[in-house]
This record gives sequence, structure tokens and C-alpha cells, in this order.
Amino acid sequence: MRIRMVLAASLLLGCGGGSSPQDGSMNDMATGGGSMNDMAMGGDGGGGTVTTLASVALPARPNGGSVYDPGTKLIFVGLYNSASPPTSGGIAVIDTTTNQLKTTITTSLIVGGMAINTVTHKIYATAQTFTGQSMPTVYVVDPATQTVSATFNPGSAGQASADVAVDSGTNKIYVFNTDYTAMGGSIAVVDGTNNTVSQTITVASTQFQAGSAAIQIGMHKLFAVGQKFNDSMNVIANVIDTNAGSVSSSTTYAGNLVDVAAVGNATAAIVLNGSPGEVDVLDPCKTTLPSGAYLRSGTSYSDVSGFGNDLTLIYCKDNYEWIKNIDQSTCATHYEIKTDRMCPNADTNNPNSCPPTLQVQPPATGTGCTRLNWMNCDGTQAAVDFIEYCG
Repeated sequence: MRIRMVLAASLLLGCGGGSSPQDGSMNDMATGGGSMNDMAMGGDGGGGTVTTLASVALPARPNGGSVYDPGTKLIFVGLYNSASPPTSGGIAVIDTTTNQLKTTITTSLIVGGMAINTVTHKIYATAQTFTGQSMPTVYVVDPATQTVSATFNPGSAGQASADVAVDSGTNKIYVFNTDYTAMGGSIAVVDGTNNTVSQTITVASTQFQAGSAAIQIGMHKLFAVGQKFNDSMNVIANVIDTNAGSVSSSTTYAGNLVDVAAVGNATAAIVLNGSPGEVDVLDPCKTTLPSGAYLRSGTSYSDVSGFGNDLTLIYCKDNYEWIKNIDQSTCATHYEIKTDRMCPNADTNNPNSCPPTLQVQPPATGTGCTRLNWMNCDGTQAAVDFIEYCG
């Protein structure tokens, strides 16, 4: 494979430090900030080109949640402010036809997980305070007007909403709450026609909270994955049958959760880590990374995203961040990119970073090109890089 880089002017704005309240959301990938003008191809399984199209400044730090609305061709990115600790949030709206920031929706709470109903064209965003324990809240956003059209509470005081998924076919919204009193998780099933909770599914011992919640839907199966409550060494992967409204299976894995995605029709890919230098990727192809590569939860350089039959992940090796894309139907590597961005723990000039945020955009008709919208920041910068793979 050859790599062709076309880099537009980088419009990076300052943003403050502070730790992230939600590391490891789903459908996400991120870096530690910096330019994209020195990327090298580290492997090739399918041929093609990787192009950096542009870089767009974000008004605040991304918080791990993002969605793309195909109707308006807008990206919505969850944000939190630079106060320490963060006190409010927002949603940045980016126009992918112009690669420009269109507007910013201001919110009083920190925006976390996001999902879209592709039929009703409504966006759902979980929100909470920095500490997490508050009244569970979900913002409903209208992409056409770029405004919050409704707000609802899918739980009770003392719980925290960590992530959200939508089944567009049934117009049901699934909100993942952690109950710190009951020491377990629950999933609020919300009717999208009136934003009311129709059912609550209890998920024993599962902690859906900052840094551990990761969900995705495929073929009416809901993958609900979280850290075991008060147990940093084990992850519980639950599969919920959305037609029956119940847990169909629950499996415990050793390790820490990084992320989960739906790959293909109904396959969950769970990324776990061992000690630095070890990685466990559970997916149909049993993907392995090169010697010395590692993923880690609770940081901002490990993530996984699923789109179609492709699994895209970011990992750290030799102090730099890499992007790897695998076709889960053939197990072939489409591309493996070494970026010029240092991993946060290896960059002494980058003490702060933001959650992984990769948003995979469907290929334009007839182009055969997939676009990766890559949210990233360090202690002083926040931006979205638009990367296109054609092959």
C-alpha cells in the first residue's frame, strides 16, 4: 500500500487540562493531539490510500461520545469544559460537507455517550455531573435545528447514566445506568415516541460508569459490557435479547475493559488488556497486535470501532499511536498506520488528554472510501482530524 497525505491548515484552539470523566466510550478512537503530517504505513492487507483531509478545531475537550447524522451530514461531538473538575458540557456540531464547526450546543451537564435513531433522526446523549452520581439525564437533540428538543430522566437519584444505544427499527432507546447503592447496573428501556421508561432490565454486578461502559446494537442484540462492581480485574459481557427484553447470556472475562463494538450483523468485539506489553482482543478473527503493543483502559489512546464488517482500533507501540483496520469477514488487515503522535504516557509535554473518540462515517455512494472522524486533544489542543481510506 502507498500512503498519500493531503493536510489542510490546522485550526487548533486551546483547551484546559483536567482528567476525563468518561474514558472508553463506544464507537470511538482518539489520539493525544498534534499534527497529522507525518504518518507512515506500518502494514498492508488490502491496498489503497489513506488521506488526511482537514483538521477542525473543537471549542472544548471531547468526552468520548459522537454520532454522525447521514440526513444532515453533521457530526455531533460530546464536550466538557476546562474547569477542574469540569462543571458543564456541550455538543459540537461539525459540517462534513465543508469540514467546518457549524455551532456548539451548550448544556449544563457533561455529555457522555451518544446514539442516533436513523429513522426518526433524533440524537440521544447521556449527561451527568463530573462525579457521576446524580439524576440520570438524557438530552434529545434535533439534528435539523441543532438544538436540545427534550430532556428526560431514565432512572432515579443516586444513579449515573453512562451510555446509550438506539434500536431504530423498534424506536427504543437503551440507557445504561449504574446504581451505587445497589452495586449493580440496569438498562432503562425508553419508548422513543414519548421518552418514557417502559422497562428496566437489571444486570447483576455490572458497573456502567466512566471508563467502563461500552455498548452497541446489532440485529436486535444489545451488548452490555462493564467492569465488575468493585473489581478492577474482571469484566462482565452481557448480551440482551431486545425482543424478549431480558439478558440471554453473561460472561466474565479477566482484565480491564477498553471498548466494545458490533462488527458485522451481531458480533461483539471486546478489547481487554493485561499488563503493558500484553493485549487480548476478542473478536471473530482473534486479532493480535505486534510484540510490544498494548491497549489500556482508563487512558485516551486505546479504542475500538465497528462499521460493517470492519474492526478499527488504536493501540500504542514504541511510544507512538497506531491505527489498525481488520476486515472481519476475511480477517485481512486493510491498513495499519503509525501516526506521528506520541502516546500520552510517553509524551512529557502531554500530561492531559481526552477520551478516545473515533466516528466512522459510511462511504459515499460509488467512492469505496471510508471516512474516519478522529477527535483528539492533549493539554492544550482539541480538534477533529478527517481521515479517508480508499481501497
